[in-house]
Amino acid sequence: MRQRFLNVFCAMSLLFVFPNWSYSQHLELIGRAAGRARDICVVKDYAYICAGGSLLILDLRDNANIKEIARIDTPGRLEAICIFGNYAYLADSNNPNGGIWIIDISDPKSPQNVAKIPHPANSIRISNSYAYFTSQNSLQIWDISNLREPKEVSRHFILMEPRNVQITDKYAYIVGWMGGLVIIDISNPYVPKEVSFFQSQDDIPEETKAIDVSGSYAYVAYKHSQSKGLRIMDLSDPSNPKAICFYDTGSGVSDICVTNNNAYIAAGNAGLIVLEELPHF
Repeated sequence: MRQRFLNVFCAMSLLFVFPNWSYSQHLELIGRAAGRARDICVVKDYAYICAGGSLLILDLRDNANIKEIARIDTPGRLEAICIFGNYAYLADSNNPNGGIWIIDISDPKSPQNVAKIPHPANSIRISNSYAYFTSQNSLQIWDISNLREPKEVSRHFILMEPRNVQITDKYAYIVGWMGGLVIIDISNPYVPKEVSFFQSQDDIPEETKAIDVSGSYAYVAYKHSQSKGLRIMDLSDPSNPKAICFYDTGSGVSDICVTNNNAYIAAGNAGLIVLEELPHF
């Protein structure tokens, strides 16, 4: 597994990269939109951004001249966005007015609020006709086959404060503030069943905030008093997940994306860390 550290400094329109590997790579900043973004999805020529209490929609067809073409304001704090089909699902954590905002984005220039699930949430995933979101100490599953009248079908309580959820065909993988990884069988969304709960054995309280799942492995961001970084876990037996590899980033990790056997890690003050050629165990 090779590592690359990208410490990024911006000056005018250029992006300078100072890596510590043996060969040099240059990146160029080709566009920028001002503002604070908490989560983002890019679909075709448009970016959908959670910024404070607003959903911003940006036109990316000219990367040198990114334009905001629409926005929808909510009274809360948008934590996450998931796009499925012609709809954006926004997780709003604000109490007591938070929830899942369902937005019709079939016309990106004129988004329309369709419905709201009235439960504060901090992460959201869509699979088939169901919405899976974490809220306080539970995973909630809602039937969204009728978007204008979503219905709760089940709720599974978790012994930690969940912060992020990933979904595969059969399982939900949840991490949270109290640390660990919870795996829930969602093959029947009406009767979710907890399959396992993994927690570090070193008796050090930790926080797990981000997760990505690729194949039979989970990539989990963790942080405790002695280290911060990435934990790779073997999920081949969901009833007995195993930590098989650690990588200390030296800084808190806010998000992880794994694609094409590379892990892209948003690591706070350490910047973007790219782990290449992830090992096959």
